[in-house]
Amino acid sequence: MHILCTNGTPTVDTLDHLPPLPLLIVYRVTIAAISGKDELGIYHALRLRDRVRTIDLDLPPSTLHKFLMLMDEPFPVLERLSLSFTVDHGITGLVLPKTFLAPNLRHLRLLGICLPKGLPFLSTVSLVTLALTNIRASSYFLPGQLVARLRSLPQLEELTIGFSIPIPRPSAERELLGKQGIPVTLPNLKHLTFRGVSAYLECLVAQIRAPFLERLNITLFGQIAFALPHLSHFTSMIEGLKLPTAKVFFWRDRVFIIMDHHSTRLYGDDGRFVLRVMNKQLDWQIDCAAQICSALMPALSGVEKLTLDFYGLAMPTEWQNGEIDGTTWHELLRSFIVVKELHICGALLQELSRALQVDDVGSDPGLLPGLQELVCDFRGMHAENPFGSFIHARRVGGRPVRLVRQQFPEFTTTQIVTAPT
Repeated sequence: MHILCTNGTPTVDTLDHLPPLPLLIVYRVTIAAISGKDELGIYHALRLRDRVRTIDLDLPPSTLHKFLMLMDEPFPVLERLSLSFTVDHGITGLVLPKTFLAPNLRHLRLLGICLPKGLPFLSTVSLVTLALTNIRASSYFLPGQLVARLRSLPQLEELTIGFSIPIPRPSAERELLGKQGIPVTLPNLKHLTFRGVSAYLECLVAQIRAPFLERLNITLFGQIAFALPHLSHFTSMIEGLKLPTAKVFFWRDRVFIIMDHHSTRLYGDDGRFVLRVMNKQLDWQIDCAAQICSALMPALSGVEKLTLDFYGLAMPTEWQNGEIDGTTWHELLRSFIVVKELHICGALLQELSRALQVDDVGSDPGLLPGLQELVCDFRGMHAENPFGSFIHARRVGGRPVRLVRQQFPEFTTTQIVTAPT
């Protein structure tokens, strides 16, 4: 049994007359506006720190700042702490007090809230969930500092690290190349989520091992070149990420690379492996996807079904210029060496048919060597078989490909789940 202190509850008037049960403090502006009585209730509940088991506050920054000041002493029975602010008015510097202690904390989620320098608080052995998101430049920490704290978190099952902007800047990435110690093994880690620049991700995964990881979700800010040797090694060591189906999914401002056991799950964040890159130009999206898939070929070695998809039934007008170099598509496809089925949605059909009609592509032994079926959505296409020369070349070379006409399902915006900004 517990007492829930939340929006609209008369906490101050009733707590003194109730048994000393554990307290759950849950106040969110999304539920209702925070009134003066609510603020008084939060203040009163936080003063009973020996009974507080959950703190979940999603408040305006100025209001949240006042309550952070009250969390400067130990909370001996606290198990869940979630802090976030609803509207950013340029307020920065919201920091969890250095003297805050919670020896029994199991779940920590901070959105835009800084931890003290050096991350001294991350030594709670019982921590199961650690989510630090919307990290600002003022609260930046090196991967090595984080890894040093992860060594004392053997029970950790879910780790989320997300930066609000691309930091460090390319000119400062040298600081990530310092001396690295023996990688720390996280035997219970099941979910890893990251949002930031690839250099930071590389440095982080170079120092951790997660042999039983089940889900890997990555968002990278747009950049020109991607070198991911440590991520490739990290994923190749995880049996749970050797998956048979993949989708490269193009959208207006980002491209997704998604893998899972079943193709029906390959939308947004549903896949067991999701890597997205923020970029608005289609040719850049294809190039980013090609670089990343090439870098992650060991993780793609089991993919037998590949889908190239686009959000919507038709490409944006600004993308329909026909100037995308077909070799970029070729480089993307070369990473999938055991694919047996290639599915192409209608919006990308013209681009892919143009790329695969190039002379000698069909006879290239390094391009989809195991392909057996080409599944296409021909809606909006007037040509009877735009892949005729490619299929003919494969047949002549003794590697026949069967063309299958199939209408892809239409999808709605609710099927696309994006990472928080």
